[in-house]
Amino acid sequence: MKPGIYDGLKNSEYHADHTALSSSGSKLILDKSPLHFKARQSIKETNEAFEVGTLTHSLVLENDESQAVVLDFDSWRTKAAKEAAAEARSSGLIPVLPALWDEIRAMRDAVWANADAALLLSGGKAEQSIFWKHESGSTLKCRPDYYVPNSPIGPICVDLKSSVSADPWEFDKSASDFGYFGQQAWYEDGIEAAAGSRPTFVFIVVEKGGVPAVSLPELDPEDVELARERNQLAIKLWNKCRENNEWPSYQPAPKARMKPWTRIKIERELERA
Repeated sequence: MKPGIYDGLKNSEYHADHTALSSSGSKLILDKSPLHFKARQSIKETNEAFEVGTLTHSLVLENDESQAVVLDFDSWRTKAAKEAAAEARSSGLIPVLPALWDEIRAMRDAVWANADAALLLSGGKAEQSIFWKHESGSTLKCRPDYYVPNSPIGPICVDLKSSVSADPWEFDKSASDFGYFGQQAWYEDGIEAAAGSRPTFVFIVVEKGGVPAVSLPELDPEDVELARERNQLAIKLWNKCRENNEWPSYQPAPKARMKPWTRIKIERELERA
């Protein structure tokens, strides 16, 4: 893909372009290994969590229910339920149970009932694909959940997250565990490269599990900058792997050390002995 912002590019087409590196790809390269990254490119993953995320994004961001097929079963355990789900997927649709469908719709309603969230999700477009050239010459990509090119405060990039807890006091753990710091930096750089201006990045978190609470947490700018530097390591390693056509697995690490509480336990055992 040439550098630019694309409307109408299917999610499958976006992910099928292996000539460009994404934020999730860069995270996999560093968190696991280049070998894991290379293997993932040939695997088409379909799981319920991914499907639920797709439906949630479609409903919240575009009010689009066309991808869903609500199947009247209590679970997927029976043969009939499994066959009906497989038939739906073969038709390019996403099967969903009634209880979960009601929960997803409640999450959509909760986001749009939040005045700040509703304001952020106006004046832009959902699921655009952005490709840009890195200073190394390689192509990078991102797919913002919602991008507003023009607002009173400038461009805005919105990322929608569904979580077991929308408590902003707990968001630091989720952001660390799932690499949101690096994702924010990656998307900021991509939009700035493609559109000429760095956006304000906003998270909208909606709680799943029956109580669709909504929050708009923020990440510490210094930590985002640190993650931005880490992104460059991933790009450099990706370029090296492609250049040499070598995709190594885990790199050598320092000698493993005991966790502090394990050492204390052993020391106490020795004292008692």
